[in-house]
Amino acid sequence: MMKTLAFPLIIEAHREDGGFLAYFPSLLGCRAWGETWEAAARNAEEALSVHIETLAANGDVVPESRDIDDYRSRLRQIAARRSFNGLSSDALMKLTRGDD
Repeated sequence: MMKTLAFPLIIEAHREDGGFLAYFPSLLGCRAWGETWEAAARNAEEALSVHIETLAANGDVVPESRDIDDYRSRLRQIAARRSFNGLSSDALMKLTRGDD
């Protein structure tokens, strides 16, 4: 039976560049760009598929996804770095999507 893999996706708003960066922290180099949050998410799905297929085709190991608490920690680090201290993860995710 085929193993189901799940990789959390982080999408960051980059207003100065006119778009959104989407990336999978567990998969080094697997990232995508989109002019909207939705486009970045769609492009990230495609990037994930190609990334996993390429790893498998080359005989490379597909990394295990990290625990969700690692990602919550990453969100707190992003919040601190961007001076968003005190915001909940939900509020931070809303900001990274570009919601006002």
